[in-house]
Amino acid sequence: MQHSSSAHKLSLRPAKGAHSVNKTGENAKRYAGSHSSNRMSFTTKGTAFLVACALAFCTATPAAIHVITAQAAPANSEVTEFASEVVSPTVNKAAYDLESTLTDDQFDKRVEKLKTGKFYLAQSAGGRCTVASATMILRRAAYLKGDDAWRSIKESAVTKKAWVAAGLKNSFSSFGMKMNLKSFSKSKASKTSQLKSLLKKHPEGIAVYDSSLPHAIVVTDYDAKTKTFYCADPAPSYAGKRIPMAKTWNGTSRGGQKGAISHLTGYWAVS
Repeated sequence: MQHSSSAHKLSLRPAKGAHSVNKTGENAKRYAGSHSSNRMSFTTKGTAFLVACALAFCTATPAAIHVITAQAAPANSEVTEFASEVVSPTVNKAAYDLESTLTDDQFDKRVEKLKTGKFYLAQSAGGRCTVASATMILRRAAYLKGDDAWRSIKESAVTKKAWVAAGLKNSFSSFGMKMNLKSFSKSKASKTSQLKSLLKKHPEGIAVYDSSLPHAIVVTDYDAKTKTFYCADPAPSYAGKRIPMAKTWNGTSRGGQKGAISHLTGYWAVS
């Protein structure tokens, strides 16, 4: 597979083949898409038909999510659910990387409001977890800058600037902001410290990527008392609310928060 020079160059290689996950209490299975439909072979036509009906095939990109529900949520759907406890802001406006027109008090209040459902989007289709995550971050960053037009930032518009055949670009500019892809440290302890440090500078969040799952989610904030990272997962089965990392697709696939963090390979952040 050829990669665009403008797409990420980290060794973020997608997993091959298809896989499914069964989770107690859920009525539907979430299926992972194959990278190329012509690579799949089945022993009988009947089996091929049944599997074809069940699987939602994803775009063959290293930046693709391979977790699709039976019915994907509409692009940029805004779910109003707010199912998490309030955690006091841990961000000092003076340390914020982006120029904001807000007062300190306004800024703190907006950091809290970022936890409500209107800032959590579902990806428009399979393979679009990275661009959906980037869209959430740009909306959140615009909100913290005091830009009341933050709602106009949609996945479709960001896609035009940030998406190429190989997936989300390494670096791109959209709605007056720039995002860049960087790599994580190798050890879990270093990644954990790196996440904490990044969140202090980026209350809008960072889009983290597990290349072998593969899936991208937004890490939104950290609760030091419970040592919990909270996230926004664009996968339709998880989208619409702020949830602990352990309950995201990454967390449920990797055995919890520690496993999810240890498998992270890269992240996009506003610069």
